Amino acid sequence: MPKAVDAEDLLIAIKTAAGGGAYVSVMVAEMIVEDHADWPMTAGEVEPSPRDEQVMQLLATGERDVDIALIFDIGVRTVLGYLDRIRDKTGVRRRPDLVKTAV
Repeated sequence: MPKAVDAEDLLIAIKTAAGGGAYVSVMVAEMIVEDHADWPMTAGEVEPSPRDEQVMQLLATGERDVDIALIFDIGVRTVLGYLDRIRDKTGVRRRPDLVKTAV
């Protein structure tokens, strides 16, 4: 759900989640579609962003997700998002393998 949500959408989302379902707002669905418009892609097709490279450098030095978040003054979930995108770009799934790649 986006931060700015009307009461009706929030109620629908709560009822859906309470019933065991998943709810994605139209705004979030549009963002997902935009972000993944060029998929499927193969590993190595996309160059890492400067922030991806910074996160990889910190991984290589053994920093934890919490430490990386503190260094960049961002949330841990944002760090996890960077790690997910790095995994998508590199095709490397496991954290130890990411660290090895970063080194």
